[in-house]
Order: sequence, then structure tokens, then C-alpha cells
Amino acid sequence: MTWISASFKGLTTQAKNKVHAGTTTRIGGVSMDDYKGLNLASHVGDAINLVNQNRAIISKYLNLPSAPIWLNQTHTNKIVELPRTLTQADEFDASFTKQKQLVCAVMTADCVPIVITDIHARFVVTIHAGWRGLANGIVANSVAMLINQTDSDISEYTAWIGPAIGASAFEVGKEVKDIFQQKFVSSESYFIPNGNQKYLADLPGLVELALKAEGISYVVQSNLCTYSDPKLFYSYRRDGQTGRMATFAWLSS
Repeated sequence: MTWISASFKGLTTQAKNKVHAGTTTRIGGVSMDDYKGLNLASHVGDAINLVNQNRAIISKYLNLPSAPIWLNQTHTNKIVELPRTLTQADEFDASFTKQKQLVCAVMTADCVPIVITDIHARFVVTIHAGWRGLANGIVANSVAMLINQTDSDISEYTAWIGPAIGASAFEVGKEVKDIFQQKFVSSESYFIPNGNQKYLADLPGLVELALKAEGISYVVQSNLCTYSDPKLFYSYRRDGQTGRMATFAWLSS
């Protein structure tokens, strides 16, 4: 299984044929050793020629309509509208487009990939949400830009939360819990005490909380944990030196 398709609530019949989204796995590909499989990241120490081969493999497998627009992700809270020419100095952790045949992309290896569209598939957005980006407002900022730049009503937005580190594996300190409690009053239940001022945090659950706080009621969880499945997923928390999966989203006619 090289691809896990996204699932959205509320899509019209026509929209189901227009929106394409999902997350890659590490299965397949030509990378070796720590990156064994379908590593799609060029910034993690893998041989660039192998990364390029992996990108060609997934492009052919998915019949992508264009080359994905790769972002320089640095756990910011910034989103960019595509098309736009990006430079190495540009730092974004989300992108969206209303243009057909343009592929938005984010890379992850434990952080949460999010795809948002609306029930008519009039736009797509991909978001990279680690705990820092989530706490700093990457979801809120992305939704604010969508409201400003699209004709869709927030009541018609629908979101998918892709594979990410699960609640049983993501240990954080009290300072992280406190940050989220200040941001979301109802976040207490997403942190389970694990001794010595440590907590097991439900990061995908916190993402869903953030999406619903912005008014998005249609939310689907993949319920797939990157940490617990080394055959299927890369995991930075588990392995340290490792590859990255990619989450793609695009619109067809």
C-alpha cells in the first residue's frame, strides 16, 4: 500500500470526482538504510538522486497532473496561496489553491497532515501541523485565509486528518500541556498523565479540536499512527534519522 486515500464528509457527488487527496507510505521506492522505502524528502540526508527517483515513482503511480509544490516547512503558522514562485527563503507550513491540476503538498513523519476542501471541491489546502505550529495558529490562519480568498462558507468546509503520531506514543512535558490549555480551554482530556510531569498527548485529537474551534464540523480522522507501524510509516520520534511521507491534494475538472 503506497497510498492512503483521504476521506471527506459531506462531498457532493460531483465533488467526489473532482477532489483527490491522501498520504503516501514508505512502501516501495528506492531509498536505503535509515530512509528505506519511498522517502520523498530532499532535506533529511538521503541521496538526492534516490529522492528524485522516489518522486518520479509516486508521480507515475498517482498520475499526478503536475509536479507537487514542495514547501520549506519550519513549523511556522504561515499559509501560501498557489500558484506562486517560491524561493529557499520562503517558509510556509500550508498551501492552498483554487486552480485545477495544481498539486499542493506537505511532508510529515509524525506531525499531522491535514487536507481541507469544501463540499463542492472549489479549493484544496494541505497543512503540516506539529504541536508548535498548531499552538501558534497554523490551522486558524489557514482557515482565515480560506475565508478571505474563497467564496465557500465555513459551514461547507470538510477536513481529513492523515496518519500522525498517536496518543499512545507522543509524550510531552507539562509546558506543552499548559500552552494548549491556554489556547483551548477544553484540551485537558487530550493529555493523559504519564508520570514525572509528562503526558501522552493526542495530537490528531487536538487538531480536530482546532478545526472545530474554527467552525469546521465535517472532520474525518484516519486513525493511523506513524510511530506504531515502522513497515508502513516513517517516524521521527521513533527513529530520529528517517525519511518523510507526503500528503498531496489537487482538483481535477
